[in-house]
Amino acid sequence: MPSKIGGLLAKFGASPHRLCLEIAENSLAGLRENKLAVLRSIQELGIKLVIKEFGAGQCSIKLLATLEFYRMKLDTSLIHATWNNPKGISILSSIISMGAHLGVGIVGDGVETEEQSQLLKRLDCTEAQGPFFYGPMSGPGFVAQFGDRMTLAEWPQAVGQTSDLDAH
Repeated sequence: MPSKIGGLLAKFGASPHRLCLEIAENSLAGLRENKLAVLRSIQELGIKLVIKEFGAGQCSIKLLATLEFYRMKLDTSLIHATWNNPKGISILSSIISMGAHLGVGIVGDGVETEEQSQLLKRLDCTEAQGPFFYGPMSGPGFVAQFGDRMTLAEWPQAVGQTSDLDAH
């Protein structure tokens, strides 16, 4: 798989450093060494790994020390279930702090309200995404909304990016 990805990168002249491979947390549970080796090989190409839906599955904390992750996207259910629950807020705060200590960016996913956005900001979560910021957009809708604000060279960086909470 890594050699096929490398071949596609070369064929299309794509920079692997601009790519992130998002992996659902539940698919990481119980990974065997051969699968870890594949993920390491993908990283060696320069592609960044992102855990999505973090907090919903049974990912071993040990895995966070085994592989280098670029980001962890918090599961939507964590944001929705904890934003007004003191114990939940403590768990969310601990995950965000753990990410900071590991040098992993934390993204609050599925943010729907100003209150959720403000809570993440108070807990030092610097990135968030969800319908509170923008809902899903078609390609033409994206261009209509943001096309006049960036150059063509900036577009690859903008696609799939998250919102900086300080902007809201």
